[in-house]
Amino acid sequence: VEAVDIYVGEGLDAQPETITQETAGPPQRQEVRISRVIRDSALSRFLKSLYGYHCQICRFTFTFSNRRRYAESHHIRPLGGTHKGIDSETNMMVLCPNHHAMMDFGAIAIEPDQMTVIGVDRAIPEYQKPLQLSRHPIDRQFLEYHLEVIFGKI
Repeated sequence: VEAVDIYVGEGLDAQPETITQETAGPPQRQEVRISRVIRDSALSRFLKSLYGYHCQICRFTFTFSNRRRYAESHHIRPLGGTHKGIDSETNMMVLCPNHHAMMDFGAIAIEPDQMTVIGVDRAIPEYQKPLQLSRHPIDRQFLEYHLEVIFGKI
């Protein structure tokens, strides 16, 4: 165990406080029991292959050293929590990690009438541009749910 002085407070009012830090060995582990939604991984792989592992918003992908490409499957109306979305291709998009996070956190959405990208930050390059890739149907009800419940609310 190693003692470290840290300063609590701001500026000249900061007061030293000694804390101890465990330095020997890995962190402790705790066994937990969780309940999770079972997703159709075959459907996810199918959609990713349909788009060549390219993002439907920006067409970005990246390749690993083993020549495999990477993309993520996004459920427009989330499956978990109170959202209760369905695991269907009409509720899914293929996205790069950045656009997946932006959709999850409500920074961007897809406008259902024009199928264009809208965002909290209008300076994003994709703002008001149509989806780059559309090779499967997306149900309007899921886009509307995302707009009303997730976009700009988190």
